[in-house]
Amino acid sequence: MQYDAALINYWPIENDLVDLIGGMNLISLGSAVMTTDRSGKANGALRVVDAPSSYRFPSSVYFSGDFTIIGWLRPLSCSSTSVLTFIDCGNGRDNDNVLFAYSCSAICQPYACAVWGGVWQNNWLSSVDTNLLAWNHMALTQTANTLWMYVNGAVGVAGVGAGYQVVPNGVVRTQCYLGNTAYAQPPAQAEFDEVRFFNRALSAQEVANDYALATPY
Repeated sequence: MQYDAALINYWPIENDLVDLIGGMNLISLGSAVMTTDRSGKANGALRVVDAPSSYRFPSSVYFSGDFTIIGWLRPLSCSSTSVLTFIDCGNGRDNDNVLFAYSCSAICQPYACAVWGGVWQNNWLSSVDTNLLAWNHMALTQTANTLWMYVNGAVGVAGVGAGYQVVPNGVVRTQCYLGNTAYAQPPAQAEFDEVRFFNRALSAQEVANDYALATPY
């Protein structure tokens, strides 16, 4: 398959934790739990229900300019008091974090924040909710001075970062999690599939196409 040249990491979850593009294979924090993916394929997705069933990405830079995080997730629960995380990648709390969450309220409202160095740049809540107990296509892009969040191909927010440092610091990030976070928040209650990182911001049309085709861009 011919992939976009900007695709730097791709975890398809095909009965393993392999990154097909960048070689950054996921690391289980305890006992990996695989489940059926959205097409009905056995062991084609990951289930996270507690800290031991969450995952860590190997240490790497990952984000140093424009970027896209994209993937599929199925929320098993939402929370009105906690942030339930899709991806948190940084060096601990408030240290070069890119955090993308699928729930920040009881209605499964996605949330994103950016911390460059030790400085909070901004945080954003999506106007489009994720669907509980259903597979959702999630995307977060950063370009110029704007962060874009998409849920199932629709724009959830366009967060303008005027007055902020909008380009991520190109540092090695040592605490990067799938379904967990370095912050004092519980692990996700969700299933994950087809997680990808790009070193450019996909356009709104590209995100919509990726969702509609349900295949890697």
